[in-house]
Amino acid sequence: MREQIRETLAEVFERPVADVPSDATNQTLDGWDSLRHLELMLALEMKFGVRMTSAVIPTLLSVDAIEDYLREQGTGA
Repeated sequence: MREQIRETLAEVFERPVADVPSDATNQTLDGWDSLRHLELMLALEMKFGVRMTSAVIPTLLSVDAIEDYLREQGTGA
């Protein structure tokens, strides 16, 4: 699942997957601003078939947090 999250980040941030660390956060990945964050949330919703509430969106600021949330939702391996 982590690789799929990285692929989604790469698509949204328009960079190669190799440039997205597996431990990326909004503090370590250049360009992760509020607009890109919303674009990322939409892309993740579409890719994983989940619905993210306005309460959870601000908490998903790292690959780890996103992966944990998706697992809680019963998505992925």
